[in-house]
Amino acid sequence: MLLGIHKRTHAIFALPIFVIFALMGLLATRFYRPDLSFEVILLAVAALIGIIIAIKVTLPKMMLFILASIIGISIGLDSEVIIIPGLKASTTYFNMLGTLLSVSFTLLITTLISMTLNPLWNSIVLRILGSWASASSLMVLAFIFAPKA
Repeated sequence: MLLGIHKRTHAIFALPIFVIFALMGLLATRFYRPDLSFEVILLAVAALIGIIIAIKVTLPKMMLFILASIIGISIGLDSEVIIIPGLKASTTYFNMLGTLLSVSFTLLITTLISMTLNPLWNSIVLRILGSWASASSLMVLAFIFAPKA
């Protein structure tokens, strides 16, 4: 949704950056797996992006580059393929290709829908959706960090 409130040139710039960094993250899972919780990173970035959409701030291209790269690499590293003994390497790479295509098309379709909805009612629809995304991300983060009973 964030790309939908920006100019079309910003979206054309950020989409390939996201795909490249997601591919880098997916390929990195074959050789290196850090012990980070990427769900927390993705939820925090989703909350931040939801707030940015809700208050309707236009970001410079460099900030979109940074956000697209953080989200792309986090999704790539979080989408580790489970290695089963006897599984061919080609099957693993096809699984990675399917993950990359699905996240890329999801971002593309979401961007196109938000670009269509942006002119409607002075982008009120996107601002409401952004506030919902931010609120739900913050609630899930609160559940993650809440003390266990």
